[in-house]
Order: sequence, then structure tokens, then C-alpha cells
Amino acid sequence: MDEAELKDFGERLEWALKLRAMNKSHLAALIGVTPSAISQWISGDSKGYDAVNAIKAADALGLNVKWLVLGKGPRFAISQDAETVAGAIEALPKEARQESFDFVLYKIERNEADLVAGEKMADYHRMLSSIIADMKKRDC
Repeated sequence: MDEAELKDFGERLEWALKLRAMNKSHLAALIGVTPSAISQWISGDSKGYDAVNAIKAADALGLNVKWLVLGKGPRFAISQDAETVAGAIEALPKEARQESFDFVLYKIERNEADLVAGEKMADYHRMLSSIIADMKKRDC
């Protein structure tokens, strides 16, 4: 299913499970519900579905909760590491910001194909840690 065709919470949830190579049982265990509850949400049954479960599911899948629930905003949640990188770039002298930003974009683009292909969020966090380490080496 193409991401652009995702019309509701259930379709977005199913898409995210496939992207993360995660099964319903694993997600259910992470958020404290039954695998059948996950199946019901995917099929459109709202039984047991509430804001707390939506937030837990989005967090477990590394998604922006607004995107998961409403289909609006960026797909992926911004991790604490990403906020740290953004803050570090913002703190640089103005003339160094663009070079550092370009470097971060390069690192992300180089790794994005693997992420979209279904790599686990741990890979994303390792990539951001690598960016932070590279920036420290460059005295950014």
C-alpha cells in the first residue's frame, strides 16, 4: 500500500508495522494491549482505542502521533537526539550553520534508503549518534 493512499488510523498503523518489520504481538506487548486489539484497530474497530493507546503506539513505532491518528504533519517523531543536533547547529556562528546543516542532510540522505526499506528505529538512533560524534570531531 502506497503511503499516499493511507486514509485512516488503521491503514497508517498497518503501514507502520510493515515499515518497522514489527508484528502485532510485539507492538501489543510494547504498549500493553492484546494483539487482537491491534487487529481490531487496523480493521477499523475503535474498541479499546483511545488517546493514551494512540500515543503509546506512535511512540513504539517512532511516529508523530498527529500523523498516525489524523494523517497530518510529519510521519516520524523527532527524537531527543535530533533535537540535540538541531540545537547544536542553531548554536553555531551563522556562517557555520549552513555547512553543518548540509552535512547532517548528507548523512540522513545517505541512510534514508535503509530506513524507508524497513530498518528498525535503532538504526536511526545510531545514525543520529554518528552525526553527533562526527560534529564533535569537527568541533561543531
